[in-house]
Amino acid sequence: MPSGTIYKRLLSLPLFQGLSATDLSSIIETSRLGFLPCPSEEAIVTSGAPCRQLVFVMSGRVRVDTWNVSHTYHVVEYLPAPLMIEPERLFGLHQYHLHSYIAEETCRLLTIDKQDVMRIATTHLAVRLNLLNAIATKAQRHELQPWRPTPQTVDNHIVRFFSTHALYPAGKKVYHIKMKQLASELNDSREDISRALHRLQSRGLVTLARGRIIVEALEACLRDG
Repeated sequence: MPSGTIYKRLLSLPLFQGLSATDLSSIIETSRLGFLPCPSEEAIVTSGAPCRQLVFVMSGRVRVDTWNVSHTYHVVEYLPAPLMIEPERLFGLHQYHLHSYIAEETCRLLTIDKQDVMRIATTHLAVRLNLLNAIATKAQRHELQPWRPTPQTVDNHIVRFFSTHALYPAGKKVYHIKMKQLASELNDSREDISRALHRLQSRGLVTLARGRIIVEALEACLRDG
C-alpha cells in the first residue's frame, strides 16, 4: 500500500480522484512515476518543448508565461498546486507545450510517461474518466468563447481581452503589453484605451505600470468590469 502521505498527495491530483488505496498501490508498483523537487525559478516545462509525459505540480506555486505568436506581448499568471499541466498536449495534432511553467517557489512534481498514462487510463476507469473530463472541460470552455455576449464598452472589451488571454479565470495576472499594442488588438484608439484603463484602475480592478497591466484578481475584474 502507498504511505498515507503519498496516498493523500496523489488523491489530491485531479487524475487520481476516486481511486482506492489498492488502485494507487497498483499504479505505483507498475508505473514509472517520477517524484522530484523543482527549485524556485527553475523551468518545469517550456513553451515549444515536446509533450512526452504528464506533469503534475503537487505542491508550491507556479508562474505561467505565454507569448502571442508575433512575440509583441505576453501574459504572466500565478497558479497554486495541485496542477495538471496541459494534459491535452499529450495527444492531437500539436504535441508540444503551449505555455512555459516556472516554479515561483520550490515545488514538488510528479511525472508520468505518456505510455504509462495510456496504460493506467486503460486499466483504471476512474483515471480514464478524469483524463477525459479534464480535456473535455478545457475544450468546452474554448468552444463557448465566441458565443459570449459582445462587449458594449471599451472597458468591457479590455476585460474580455484579459479573460480570453488567461488560462484560468481567477487569480493574479500581469499583461505585459503597451497601450498602443492593446489598442491595435482591440481595434480602438490609444486614447480610448488609456481612458478606459484609468477608469478600471480608479475602481481598483487593475494597476497600471510601464508596459504592464496588473490584475490582482481576475475574478473581480470579470465580475465588476
